[in-house]
Amino acid sequence: MFQQKPSVVLLAGWLFADLLLGLMVIFLAALPGKPPEAPILKVNTAIVTRNPTDCTPTRDVPVCTISLVVSESTASLGPLTWHASSDVGTTIVFSPASTTLAPGQSQSVAISSLPCQHGSIIFTGTGDKGLQVQPVSVSWQCNTPVKRLDFNLHRIHLTVDYQGLLANSQGAINSVENQLKNQSVLQGQSVGFAIVYDGAPTDGDIGQADAVDQKIYTILANLGKQGFAFQDASFYNGNPLFILGPSPTQVAIDIYLFIEQS
Repeated sequence: MFQQKPSVVLLAGWLFADLLLGLMVIFLAALPGKPPEAPILKVNTAIVTRNPTDCTPTRDVPVCTISLVVSESTASLGPLTWHASSDVGTTIVFSPASTTLAPGQSQSVAISSLPCQHGSIIFTGTGDKGLQVQPVSVSWQCNTPVKRLDFNLHRIHLTVDYQGLLANSQGAINSVENQLKNQSVLQGQSVGFAIVYDGAPTDGDIGQADAVDQKIYTILANLGKQGFAFQDASFYNGNPLFILGPSPTQVAIDIYLFIEQS
């Protein structure tokens, strides 16, 4: 019988198809696998707002204490280690400042010594193999009223044991402190500026009056350290003043109070 030989073109086609298939297998094998995904960090709120009255007063601005909850998403793969920081100041205390979480775990974070102002609290972290976690920023908002001097003058009159003050008698000092603490104008107030005048019956008593002034200024400063009225006060004690004529037992103090403006 007559036998037909295979077509050279057909054979070449099959060889090309086999070669193409082999190249595709090599290409697919060389493709990298799916890159690892960084863990997902979460915080329980995006904004924290406080009023100055919620915080602790200080000489500068009130400081506040808040609490946040940091967690790792249940959709995460592997643990993450988070760290906390803030752009508000360097005195802030985080407790704890860092922990390691597993997927689904959470951690309460106490934040103290936080100045009452605007800023951010930032949480960053890393996962397995150094993968960087997407940072989470929490907005911190606390409005501190601006303090200024009230231009209304308040004058306080004291009767003092001037000789006892000059001798540093504790009884004389206590008497002045008690008179000041009983002044209604000072209750719950913050003094911004104080000027003391002691009586000087004659020109020859002016030096004594200046010395009594200095003793009174020391008492005012000590009351401020005790947390009463004069914590933030400035004093006109560089050049002591006097009132010519009255007895040295009579002391006048001009007071200017702080007031707050929103």
